[in-house]
Amino acid sequence: MELTLDEVLKRGVEAHKAGQIQEADKFYTAILNAQPNHSDANHNMGMLLVSVGNLEQALTFFNTSIETNSGIDQYWVSYINALIDLNRMKDARKVIKKAIKKGINKAVLKKIGQRINPNQGWTLPVQEPSPHQLQNLIELCDRGELQEALLRIQGLLAMFPTSIVLLNIQGSSFTSLKQFDYAITSYTRAIKIKPDYAESHFNLGNALTKKHDLYGAIDSYRQALLVKPDFAQAYINLGKALNDTGDIDGAVDSYKQAIAYKADYAEAYTNMGDVFKIKGELIEAVNSHRQALIIEPDFAEAHNNMGNTLIAQGDLEGAIISYKRAVKCKSDYAGAYSNLGNALRDIGDLDGAINSQRQAIKIKPQFSIAYINLGLVQMAQGDIDGAINSFRQAIDIDPYLSDAWGRIFYVLRIAQDHSVSVSNRLPLLKQKNLPKSVQIKSALLRYNLHHGSSTAEASLNDAVDLLATAENIIINNPEEKIKPRHSEPDPPQGLVALLHFGRSGTGLLHSLIDDHTQVSTLPSIYFSEFFDLLTWDKIIAGGWGEIVDRFVAMYPVLFDATASNPVPTIGGQVIVKIGEKEGMTRVGSNMDEALMVDRVLFREELHRLMALYDQLDAMAFFQLVHCAYEKVLHNADEKRLLFYHIHNPDTYAKINFIRAAPQTRWLMMVREPIQSCESWIREPFANNDYMEIVVRIDAMLFQIDDVIFSKQRSVGMRLEDLKEHPKETMLALCNWMGIDEEESLYEMTAQGKKWWGDPSSPDYGKEAMTPFGNTSIKRKVGSVFSKSDQFILRTLFYPFSVRFGYVDENAEQFKVELQEIRPMLDEMFDFERVIAKETQADEKQFVKSGSYRYLRTCLIERWNTLDEFKTYP
Repeated sequence: MELTLDEVLKRGVEAHKAGQIQEADKFYTAILNAQPNHSDANHNMGMLLVSVGNLEQALTFFNTSIETNSGIDQYWVSYINALIDLNRMKDARKVIKKAIKKGINKAVLKKIGQRINPNQGWTLPVQEPSPHQLQNLIELCDRGELQEALLRIQGLLAMFPTSIVLLNIQGSSFTSLKQFDYAITSYTRAIKIKPDYAESHFNLGNALTKKHDLYGAIDSYRQALLVKPDFAQAYINLGKALNDTGDIDGAVDSYKQAIAYKADYAEAYTNMGDVFKIKGELIEAVNSHRQALIIEPDFAEAHNNMGNTLIAQGDLEGAIISYKRAVKCKSDYAGAYSNLGNALRDIGDLDGAINSQRQAIKIKPQFSIAYINLGLVQMAQGDIDGAINSFRQAIDIDPYLSDAWGRIFYVLRIAQDHSVSVSNRLPLLKQKNLPKSVQIKSALLRYNLHHGSSTAEASLNDAVDLLATAENIIINNPEEKIKPRHSEPDPPQGLVALLHFGRSGTGLLHSLIDDHTQVSTLPSIYFSEFFDLLTWDKIIAGGWGEIVDRFVAMYPVLFDATASNPVPTIGGQVIVKIGEKEGMTRVGSNMDEALMVDRVLFREELHRLMALYDQLDAMAFFQLVHCAYEKVLHNADEKRLLFYHIHNPDTYAKINFIRAAPQTRWLMMVREPIQSCESWIREPFANNDYMEIVVRIDAMLFQIDDVIFSKQRSVGMRLEDLKEHPKETMLALCNWMGIDEEESLYEMTAQGKKWWGDPSSPDYGKEAMTPFGNTSIKRKVGSVFSKSDQFILRTLFYPFSVRFGYVDENAEQFKVELQEIRPMLDEMFDFERVIAKETQADEKQFVKSGSYRYLRTCLIERWNTLDEFKTYP
């Protein structure tokens, strides 16, 4: 049955009152399509737009309503209030005068006019609803009837347009509905009315936090604290936001301020303990959590956080006790159950771990992290299909979760699933119109699964092509580009990226290149993940004007090597105190200096350089960072080459870098493979971190014939040659890079100051006076790998060793040894038996684990390639 316009309007109003915004919009639009000047439909559509914060668009509909029917008071009231809310006071006065001429109720117009001051633009006499009216609203919100609450708020705002309370309740309701932009509009309107109302700034900060605009949130919390210096909860939320941006020292200061104003603030103590844990100051972390529990013994979050800190200290039993106390205090604490499951897994109680993770998921069915943790336990049990399903569940819940995509790669590799079956394993990928970022993650997964196969190049090309279509690759300069001075130097045009092969001396080579007059290079490996998925998005999230400040905030260690702020590294992990770990806090002839860069001058110079460009992408910005860095250090020489120590990037960062800089030349430092591998896994072996050992052995074996090297200009340089024949080796390198030989190439420096080596090296300090001591390359193998282990790995590395002159070619002997090692691949390595014994693992369970099976998959894939081609083609 066809409805009349009045019936359609009635249904639209009913939907509007019920808070069914989209349904009401549909009915009003239907009326306006049939009768564009329908006064009620225009007015109601305007009100609908105001309710969701679209004030500018609402004006058109209000104007049409009064032009069509000028005798309705409410039409004029709605129009004038919208103009005032937009701070268009001149227009609001004109409409009021027009309304008076049309005979609109003068008392109503006078009330609106109180919001306008002819001398100062406008004043805001705050008028609030009655307690009874507010109580009804609060009850609606408490019951979760948020759409109805929003509708009533809109009606009340027509009567009380300057109500701070109404605007804050409106913002809170929008926040609860995850409509963060509308919430931000509500809080911003409240701040315009009363700029000195701390709660509105605080609430705005919360909405910005949930929208992931952390820098905007930080500004809002600081505004709240300017108004109300003793606002302890604002210090707490400011600390959380600072922590999430990597400013962990700032976070500690915020929590200390909260405690200064509220000495018994348990939340502040436990949050501060978390930050101390990130900084690696575990004693301080334990003390902070303990203080929180003294104040509030049943504080579940503090027990949970204490457990996390005890894990970091290696006290698994103590951590388990803390997690159990957390769930006793708060029986629906899903996060604590999941953490308990992780601790139980680490002590070998796999059944208990499974039960804990399932309990976490039962409490919180959309808990993607718990699904990942469940999958890890299933991997440890050898339940590969179960692990695939758990990681798939995590991806279905949160397709943007990088860790889930990384984990599922391992189990798909074990299951021998390649591109044909990836979509079958991940039904999500069969959906139409997938977000571009999810498509990219799928392409990177396929690329990883194709390593070492005949289809590797095709999968790489697919990934590069897809990355080229990603969103936000380019940001435009909103201002007119400044004409460059004639003397403005161009950014370095040549680009060399340095990779490592196991532990092969890339830090040494980087230090030799450091002070070359024709080369620009940033210190250490701070930026190995610069081209990763989220980095550029975070840098440009606040628009062109915030790019420099966001970069500086993300990488404080560049400006002060002593900064403990975390720096991203492979696998979504972070490294704290990286400047200290890389030896950048003990440079100079007396080992008493730390690298510093004047961040104020750097900001000014980078802003100046950016103003010369119409637009930037991550690569162009990265080049400008180098230019600003050199200018601040007073390096006047024009640089012709950018030397990027990319080190060991994750897949996204590596392929995105290839896309952004296709003309890059790749330089890999290499070393005798068994010696290099044993040196690289020595630390995880000492920590019984078996999975990390597996990942590193796999990385070295598949790096040999990584398809990126067949597409790029690439060379390998032997550490042994650099140590034993530095002159000849550096001359060859200079010729390849297109730079002149200089004396600085034979000195280890960072920012031109003497660098004393990698503090984690066994040789730190012993050979620091010369870069070319040979202790490291003469070190005997055997601290991790037995003779049998060495024989297997040496055979698998044979083509590499021949290519780089580590062994003489003997094809017939290689064929014999290749067949000899095949049955050995199905047995445990001796180093694996040591780990099983150290961790008190049952060997039968050990060989069933996903980590063990993953290593076997990798070894056998490499063996199959050698068996077929007798090399890595």
